Amino acid sequence: MKDWIRKKGLFYLLIFMVPIVILSLITAANNLYPFGEKTWLLWDQDVQYADYFQYLKNVLTGEAHIGYSFSKSLGGSLVGVFAYYLVSPLNLLVVFFQDTQIPLFIYI
Repeated sequence: MKDWIRKKGLFYLLIFMVPIVILSLITAANNLYPFGEKTWLLWDQDVQYADYFQYLKNVLTGEAHIGYSFSKSLGGSLVGVFAYYLVSPLNLLVVFFQDTQIPLFIYI
């Protein structure tokens, strides 16, 4: 029984690792971030996600207030955007990244 569980565990580990290795090889071959200067961030990610995570980092480090800018420039509330993009507990890890490493945080 233990041998069967061990084989199945190795099989699942292999299934998990193969896409990671393939993606890492593609990223390195195309000189994409974190292996090069180009980044995966396109349009929405570069304009929205990176800025939202920077804002969240500023809120968590005390440089900005969460209620300071809850209105967008064209009207409407930022509460929905905040809830949609930033509420995940994993996003709290953004505190451990420098401002220049926000694309790395999104990549991870």
